[in-house]
Amino acid sequence: MIDLKGKRLLVLGGGSPSVNVVKFAHEMGMKTYVVDYLDGGEAKELGDEQAVISTVDYDALAAYMKENDIDGVMTGASEFNIVNTMRLCKKINKPFYATEEQWKICQNKQNFKRLCREYGVPCVPEYDQEHPESFSYPIIVKPTDGCSARGISVCENREEYEAAKKKALSYSNEKKIIVEKYIRNGGTTMSVRYIVRDGKLFLHAVGDRYVLDDTKGKALITAAAFYPSKHTDYYIMHVDEKVKRMFEGIGLKDGALFMESCFADGEVWFYEMGLRISGGMTYLITEKTNDVNELKMLICHAVTGSMCEEADVNKIDPYLNGYYTASLCIPLSEGTISEIKGVEEIKATPCVNNFTQYWHEGETIEARHIGTLDQLFARVSVIVKNKEDLTEVIDKIIDTISIRDTEGKEMFITSKLKDIYNDYIS
Repeated sequence: MIDLKGKRLLVLGGGSPSVNVVKFAHEMGMKTYVVDYLDGGEAKELGDEQAVISTVDYDALAAYMKENDIDGVMTGASEFNIVNTMRLCKKINKPFYATEEQWKICQNKQNFKRLCREYGVPCVPEYDQEHPESFSYPIIVKPTDGCSARGISVCENREEYEAAKKKALSYSNEKKIIVEKYIRNGGTTMSVRYIVRDGKLFLHAVGDRYVLDDTKGKALITAAAFYPSKHTDYYIMHVDEKVKRMFEGIGLKDGALFMESCFADGEVWFYEMGLRISGGMTYLITEKTNDVNELKMLICHAVTGSMCEEADVNKIDPYLNGYYTASLCIPLSEGTISEIKGVEEIKATPCVNNFTQYWHEGETIEARHIGTLDQLFARVSVIVKNKEDLTEVIDKIIDTISIRDTEGKEMFITSKLKDIYNDYIS
């Protein structure tokens, strides 16, 4: 990796999405300056310096950077602050891995699918919203510019569609939605991840993602993700080169991206992507299996304009050097958390690579959190030598972790984890 000792990094956002940015910057010998409009926050507490400056006040941020001789700007998986980072970098002529035009193509679901069709990359069919009578149910309704699973619903009839349309619009800044065919495949999706360096794309991870509830669209959020995917061979053979040509076609030079798809009827069907790191923190897995960390590469790019050295991309292996890994989510039902048990025991388990907790005692999970990533109590990253070892750790998490509400009811939704694992190893 490029030597970053002594570099200074401005981090936009003082909350949990920026925590790993600050941690990794420190690991690489950098000094961090963490800013947003709030006094506190997890990332701010870790930063070397803190300031109360709105992340949309580009003039004030530019002055702060000049005053402190800061080399570059970075943020976590917050789309709001990624856009702010991009615009600030353009204003002050600092490195950012994408142009605003590339961002708009990739972050808007309709624009992305239009790009897929142009390059022959398979994507989920859409319906014309002007003719709802032509819909063949079930369908899935989403905001075109949504993220974190917000505003998404699966509909079985016209009545459900009308309600879903209002919900999706409420989460869309553009006030636009997309209506797609809903592919029934047991609630499984496939995620692919690329690192871009000097205009060349490298496939570095392919995973199978299982949603919490695929029946009525109540909670289309991740329950578990396993790497490598059961379909990695198929993807590399039939799809990988098309995707690489597509992103080379829009001029991507550097960065990291992920694409979400369904695998059904022997084919891959893409439906959205992110030109950024994802909230799933896959980099914690790939760093352990083959010493590849896309977030560290993006931090490096922020202060040098280069992702990494050639030797670093040569380590990329979508088969993860023969390891099997899982990112297990702990979803919660509604309620106020009164008691949490078992977290420290799970953290101490040898195969547990990371435990990131989002909720704490005294906090309340409300109806508005259900069906979004805000429903998750924690993510647990696990790395093992064979698939069968995952059984033991999944059982241990279910048996050990307990989150109870003020009435003593269990809030941890465990019902699908074992079924999910059995599907993955089949």
